Amino acid sequence: MRAARRGRTAAGTDGYDAAARYVGELLDEAGYEVTYQEFDFSYREA
Repeated sequence: MRAARRGRTAAGTDGYDAAARYVGELLDEAGYEVTYQEFDFSYREA
């Protein structure tokens, strides 16, 4: 499965960026106009 190869997908990680690009490509191929919006967030490990 491709998701497993992306590693951690928590916001701010390389895996998140890869997953977002992958989903964006699928949507683009389906005819959707894809845009990305940056946002600030707080994150901490428990």
